[in-house]
Order: sequence, then C-alpha cells, then structure tokens
Amino acid sequence: MSVDLPSFQTSKTTSIHNPTSALIACLVLACGMVAFSSMAYAQNRNSASWAPLTNLPPGGSVINMLLLSDGSVITQSGDDGQHWFKLTPDAHGSYLNGTWTTTAPMSFPRIYFS
Repeated sequence: MSVDLPSFQTSKTTSIHNPTSALIACLVLACGMVAFSSMAYAQNRNSASWAPLTNLPPGGSVINMLLLSDGSVITQSGDDGQHWFKLTPDAHGSYLNGTWTTTAPMSFPRIYFS
C-alpha cells in the first residue's frame, strides 16, 4: 500500500529575497513604528502644561530663557539686557515654587546667543 503525499513547491516570488516582498515588509514595519510613536506622543503631550509663575524674578520682566543641563533656567532681564536671573526648581522639580537668584551682570548686553 502506498500513500501519495502532496508535494510542495516553492517559488521565487514568495522568497524573502524578492525586492517586492522586502519593500512590503519595510513599509509594514515603518507604518507600525509611526503608529507606535504617534501613540506615545499623544500620551506624553497631555502630561505637560504651562502655568504662570507666582514668584517673578527680581527684575520683573524677562526676554530670553535658557534651560540648563542641571534643570535650572537662566533668564535675561527685559529692562536693560545686562542682568541675568537663575530659577532653580524646588526639591520636587517644580518651577512654580522655585527660587530666583541674581547672577553676575554682563558688561554689554547680548542680542544673539546659542
């Protein structure tokens, strides 16, 4: 008694080395990455918000702000441009309850900086 088993044939059109298959795989991967990153962005976007400070710097108005690598912010005075103030967040990382300090003034005010 003999049993005939089905024979399977492979074709080059279904190979992973086919440029069309590789292109489709890359497109599916790219679409998945875009969908995942946009979903992660939507979740993080809601956690950040703006709030007005209750304690202003000693000079009153500021025109430029720079976030430093230690988490503090330096601001340029809007009055004369020569004076700078530093806002250090509190122990919980909140700038609303942070502390302002005066830094050394500049000899000449800067218009541009990087």
